[in-house]
Amino acid sequence: MRGRPSAANGMPATDNRGVGGKRRKRSKEADPLSAYKRIRKPMPPPEKVVPDKRRKIEEEEARRQLSEEA
Repeated sequence: MRGRPSAANGMPATDNRGVGGKRRKRSKEADPLSAYKRIRKPMPPPEKVVPDKRRKIEEEEARRQLSEEA
């Protein structure tokens, strides 16, 4: 319990709820993205982008339908 002597050494327990940990100064060599790099898995570079062919396919279907109707 807080404020009462502990049985182990007879000293009162300290209350350090409001005390934060030591802050480390960021060195110039430290990478600001180091935390991100530790969490994120490395990915290979992107490959060639496959073009979207949906519009061409839709246009060809529309032409086929028109030619079939005529």
